[in-house]
Amino acid sequence: MPAGSGKFAWAGSTDASGVPTCDTAHIDDPTRCQPCQPVASCFNACDACEVCVGKPEPEPACGGEQPCAAGAQACGLAGQPPCPPGRACVTGCCQPAP
Repeated sequence: MPAGSGKFAWAGSTDASGVPTCDTAHIDDPTRCQPCQPVASCFNACDACEVCVGKPEPEPACGGEQPCAAGAQACGLAGQPPCPPGRACVTGCCQPAP
């Protein structure tokens, strides 16, 4: 992240006290968002219609919407409701929370 940059940061970065330090405003700050290497088995390249860090809107060719699996709620764009309890917004779709 950010999408398409070729740079990768650990969104779960914390300070010495365990306080989260990484957010979208500081994604390029290695003192707040620790650089990391993606794990090939869970890497997501952020496709054209996905919403990702650094790419908050699907590309125009997608009609302004991100496709979600059947039954999954779209999330992350202005006006969309938050994900229900037990789910997290990942690439624009509510997914089961880890």
